[in-house]
Amino acid sequence: MKKNLTRFIYLSLLVLFITSCQSTFRFTENQKSLINMAESKTPMRVLKITNFNDSILLRTKSSKIKVDPNDILLKKFIDRLLVTVRDSMSLGVGIAGPQVGILKNII
Repeated sequence: MKKNLTRFIYLSLLVLFITSCQSTFRFTENQKSLINMAESKTPMRVLKITNFNDSILLRTKSSKIKVDPNDILLKKFIDRLLVTVRDSMSLGVGIAGPQVGILKNII
């Protein structure tokens, strides 16, 4: 009985881990549209904590993303983040996905 319960718990945890990993490795459709909204050399809109709607998103927990060097969308996102942080309107020394509305952890 105890062995069956242990096996059930292990299987449940494995299924939970696999399903949670699959959902966190991809961009949502909304995130894809934000990334593809402009060219790679165009800065993204930086969210402000003083804006109520922005502040809600900025306080939302991000999920991890599987880094794949061959992922064209991920490369475009990173390029746009770099352009955004270098943009004089952003006035920043660093940038993170949530600051542009993409709740993903890359690094």
